[in-house]
Amino acid sequence: MNRTNRRVNPYTTRRPPPPTTVIEHAACRDDPGLFDAPSADWSAGPERERVAKAKATCAACPVLAPCAQWSSSLPRSSLDGIVSGRLYRTPSHSRGTTHN
Repeated sequence: MNRTNRRVNPYTTRRPPPPTTVIEHAACRDDPGLFDAPSADWSAGPERERVAKAKATCAACPVLAPCAQWSSSLPRSSLDGIVSGRLYRTPSHSRGTTHN
């Protein structure tokens, strides 16, 4: 609920952008598509390799800590794809599953 006592749809609510330092120094800034949510059948092949590469990129990122702090301040339902080294799935992909 918001201040006017109306329900807020978390799937259409815009999330705040990451801090400027994250945007400017993030390892993902040059290849944002790498961090997109994988297709429904991602357990093998190229999609699995892409997810592993994205997670490894996050693990080596110089701004992982502030990125993780930012992402943990948001509702999980607003995250999709690989964020701060974790895979978030929206209900349209897979019912709210998070994988480390």
